[in-house]
Amino acid sequence: MSTDPCTDWTGVLCNSNLTAVKKIVLDSMLLPGTLDAVSLCAAKSLRVLSLNNNTITGEMPQEMGNSTQLTHLYLSGNKLIGSLPNSLSNLNNLKKLDISNNYFSGALPDFTRISGLVSFLVQNNSFTGKIPQFDFENLQSFNVSFNYFTGPIPVLKGRFSVDSFLGNPGLCGYPLPNKCPPSK
Repeated sequence: MSTDPCTDWTGVLCNSNLTAVKKIVLDSMLLPGTLDAVSLCAAKSLRVLSLNNNTITGEMPQEMGNSTQLTHLYLSGNKLIGSLPNSLSNLNNLKKLDISNNYFSGALPDFTRISGLVSFLVQNNSFTGKIPQFDFENLQSFNVSFNYFTGPIPVLKGRFSVDSFLGNPGLCGYPLPNKCPPSK
């Protein structure tokens, strides 16, 4: 607490006045521990949080949904577990989410309220349930492969290939080769 994060901390980028933290980028630094969302959320101006390829453990805290200015959330390649908090659907400014290559499980929160989402990468986790209905016209990158999703794939309008859905034995419909059973 005796040093200024805007001038003295590696991986912390601030606004031009050096008064507000805008980005925290600490990729591939072998950082251990858990996410301290209370401290992260204290940075009300935080736009980018990137902690890819570290050894962060534990669950994603409910308080992450309080970081409403976040546009980019990158937590790929850690050891995060548990369900995603429903509060993530409060991140209305979120553009890119990459939580791939972790140990997350359970159903996904309702991300349909995040209309500007352009990248959604959750592959190589243990998510279950149905794939939420996204605004697929905005999405530029999308991957839910190697999870445990079930049911029909939402209408994609040709936007994503089979690679985005592989490894989910309970999924059916285009672009996968297995057709969905007729609805009753």
